Amino acid sequence: MAWGHVTCDWAYRQAIGELPPSWALSEKLRLEGVGAVLVPSLAIGTRSHYTNLVFWQWGGQPALQVAVIDD
Repeated sequence: MAWGHVTCDWAYRQAIGELPPSWALSEKLRLEGVGAVLVPSLAIGTRSHYTNLVFWQWGGQPALQVAVIDD
């Protein structure tokens, strides 16, 4: 999938009844058992090395458990 598909205007596409490509990708990965991805930040003013950890599945039990470790 092209980077342009990931950065698409998902709200507009969803509003006109289309499945945004980024949503299709997340659904494909979710069905493959992937619970999250690390992606570059698209926020205005961020630097190229800034990233976001995006979860679409999480919970209190392994393998979907999320916990903060601040050692």
